[in-house]
Amino acid sequence: MTKRKLTYIILFLTVTAFICPTGCVYYNTFYNAKKAFNQAEKIREKNKYTSGTGGQQQYKKAIEKALKVIENNPNTKYYDDALYVVGVSYYHTKQYGKAERRFRELLANYSESQFTKESELYLAKTKLKLREEKDAMELFENIFNADYDKSFKAEAAMGLGLYYYNLDENKEAQPYFLAVRDSLGNDIEKKIAQQHIADGYFSMFKFDKALSAYLQLTGMNPNKKEKYAAFYRAAESAFNMLRIDEGLDYLNTLISEEVYFDSVASLNLTIAKAYEYDGEYEDAEELYISLADDDNKKVAAEANYQLGLMAQFDKDNLVLAKEFYDKASKLNRAS
Repeated sequence: MTKRKLTYIILFLTVTAFICPTGCVYYNTFYNAKKAFNQAEKIREKNKYTSGTGGQQQYKKAIEKALKVIENNPNTKYYDDALYVVGVSYYHTKQYGKAERRFRELLANYSESQFTKESELYLAKTKLKLREEKDAMELFENIFNADYDKSFKAEAAMGLGLYYYNLDENKEAQPYFLAVRDSLGNDIEKKIAQQHIADGYFSMFKFDKALSAYLQLTGMNPNKKEKYAAFYRAAESAFNMLRIDEGLDYLNTLISEEVYFDSVASLNLTIAKAYEYDGEYEDAEELYISLADDDNKKVAAEANYQLGLMAQFDKDNLVLAKEFYDKASKLNRAS
């Protein structure tokens, strides 16, 4: 190496050290925090409508790195960004008390931050996790009624709807789910809201509206499980209105699809009960007998139990009834 080249290298290192003595250190620390945070968010978003988990190690790394920026560089322009990273990461690692403090700090000291609206939404969700329902609902209500982007309003509406839904206050929940379905939500959120709308009507014994809502759900690109539930509950709604043939059509729709082959016995059990509702006792008994030795022991136990009831109350044959009850008990001890 020539003397001139060595001089240039020394000069470069000296100037670099002078220009960036500590700033580069905290910037690199924050850069690594944000990188880990973005990786975690990407994983969580991918799993949002399935397991809802993922990215835990990345969130923990983001907390570790961002806290160094917060604790060692209180005057940095990245402080509000670091607070947001830490708060969200705490939330998704279930450290709700710590998350709540960071979101409150950000909202109190950085009202003009680009992360204000996101922090208000996360603070509401955090309050809900901390069982501070009243505060959470007030925050959700403010977001829902304010001039926020649709995505924020949709999440606030869903939070409000689920809160009332879980309290069995379905009448209060419905307007929020309807808002998500009709204007605010994306396709997946609309489908989730529709499911709750239908279940809410069913719980309120409004079976005509429940039936319509379940049928509407079948046209919203449901997956295998969602489609099964929608048609099954549509059938139950029809049965409750004594529209037996219509309900049977919905069940037979499921039976006709090969993908539901494993559920055929359970569906036939429901059909047999529907025959009883309709006074078709011979058809019901015939179907119960065909299911009494089914490989699905739970179905077979229920079929034998129903045959026992028919023998006891319709035929007044207690000996035969006991045989069916004994068989049901052997097939399913919890029967």
